[in-house]
Amino acid sequence: MKYQTLNQRKVVWLLLVVLVVMFSGCASLNSKNWKRRMAAVEKLTDQVLLAEIAMTDKNLYVRKAAVNKLIDQTFLAKIAMEGNELQLRLAAVESLTDQPLLAKIAMGENFWDVRRDAVYKLTDQKLLANIALKGKDLEIRLAAIEKLTDQKLLAIISKDGKDLDTRKKAFQKLTTIVQ
Repeated sequence: MKYQTLNQRKVVWLLLVVLVVMFSGCASLNSKNWKRRMAAVEKLTDQVLLAEIAMTDKNLYVRKAAVNKLIDQTFLAKIAMEGNELQLRLAAVESLTDQPLLAKIAMGENFWDVRRDAVYKLTDQKLLANIALKGKDLEIRLAAIEKLTDQKLLAIISKDGKDLDTRKKAFQKLTTIVQ
């Protein structure tokens, strides 16, 4: 390094400046390039900002990357119920762990796929039993019964279920567990 000429040092500095300029623009939330916005999202941890990006960015890949970085259960539930694409809602449900929020989605969400995935994530037996008794549609009630293992709750559903198929499925599950 001691023996570099002035021109060599200028070239090295020029290359460093070019590299800094090139890479400083790579990860920008304000970029028109969705890949640059996604690179910026990958560096974020601010949950409020990630939730805003998940709901408002114009590119689905950027929104989904933001959802995948979210850990705040309330924001994930909001996206699961209000997101503007099914893929986004499903990704939010996949990251949810809060049992009451999952039950709320399973009972009230408009998209069947989102309700079903919420039921699959549930483990709380009382919440599953409530869905089996009061769920919007048969498929969701049956999915909840599949996840139930509590014999007392299955007995209640086999007696008080909304329809014959629900009662029958609960009774079959109960007899399988007892044997």
